[in-house]
Amino acid sequence: MKKKFEIRELPKIDESVGGVLNYYEPGYNEPLLEYVKILMHKYVPVSSLTEDYGCFTDRGMGRFAERYFDNEIDRSALGKYLDSDKLSETIIAFGYDIEKFWYLLLFVNDYSYGLTKEGYKQGKSRKAIIKEFADKIIDNLRRTDNGTEDQSFRFVDSMEIILKTKGKHKFVINDPFTIGFIAACCGAELKNIHDHSGLNQAIPKKRDHDNLFDESPLSTYVWYFSNMFISFFKLVPPKSKTRKENGIYYNKLLLISKLLYTMGLYYNKNLLSSDDTIKGYLQQYRGSDMNICNLHYI
Repeated sequence: MKKKFEIRELPKIDESVGGVLNYYEPGYNEPLLEYVKILMHKYVPVSSLTEDYGCFTDRGMGRFAERYFDNEIDRSALGKYLDSDKLSETIIAFGYDIEKFWYLLLFVNDYSYGLTKEGYKQGKSRKAIIKEFADKIIDNLRRTDNGTEDQSFRFVDSMEIILKTKGKHKFVINDPFTIGFIAACCGAELKNIHDHSGLNQAIPKKRDHDNLFDESPLSTYVWYFSNMFISFFKLVPPKSKTRKENGIYYNKLLLISKLLYTMGLYYNKNLLSSDDTIKGYLQQYRGSDMNICNLHYI
């Protein structure tokens, strides 16, 4: 008789502890999300909070947990995951925990879908914008010697900074020395911006929703979904089997192909017996960089 598998629900944080549901806390280490966490930290690295907090936030894990409990992650494929085409036996034969792998599948599907179907092109980072602002000012300043210990500046071409507030008068700065001082402050502070600062993150750039992608969203989804699992297999290698045994094919790409079919976003029964589709998209997009921001996990 075929073994019956079950998947436990993720437990919610007890609201009575601290009075706040916060899945971003460093202490949120749900064992069922072990595989998710391993892969999450590759795609959404842990970043430091402000100095006022003085600790680290696992924003990727927090967003996944929130989306899960807010029913924003589609879990309708659970029946197929457990029952169809010996998928669960294959996962276990590869040495993976069936429950942890289910949550990994949910994350990979959610991240891939969010990126390729709902993502935004990335603009410049805030740090890059500030640097460009300061550079343009410095390039337009000329130092002049007025015969005293102090030196003054003048513009090569006329320049002013205008601050506009809706419904109020605008504020204008046109003094070369003041503007130069602002640029110098920006330049000095840029050196203190650490790698994981929010100022280093690209700003989402809205696009025309009639043409979200240069390529087909479905094909880029298949490619990204596959690449994420390939990354996981590198981080947590499966058992090194290359042949068929007890009716199970030990083929990583074929397993990815079956997972893709299970999620129901790519209906092609050939996925259950062949990895040709996966290979085709991996070859087609080899070396590609989508430069797209996943709004679900920023």
